[in-house]
Amino acid sequence: MSPPATKDDSAAKKRKTSSSSSSAGAAAGGGGGTELPDRAALYVKVSKLEEDESRAGDPDSDAVLFAKTSDSINKILDKVYELKTKKAKTAAAPEIAELRTEV
Repeated sequence: MSPPATKDDSAAKKRKTSSSSSSAGAAAGGGGGTELPDRAALYVKVSKLEEDESRAGDPDSDAVLFAKTSDSINKILDKVYELKTKKAKTAAAPEIAELRTEV
């Protein structure tokens, strides 16, 4: 009869091996085990670019764009609501799927 499993044995079995995580990091361009700091640096860089872009932009044009986008989404949601209430769901499904990609 084999010896009973201890807590350390079961914890070792549940954990992933380090070889799979290092190959995933290398495949993602992380370069070994430094995937997390690279992602954090990328996030900081993208956030800074977004912030700079928003400061350089015109607030009035942003407001107009936001209003147009909101109106467009509202119209699409109204169409989807009409399709769902007036038609059978199976008959309206293709039209609804098309409307999902319209915005």
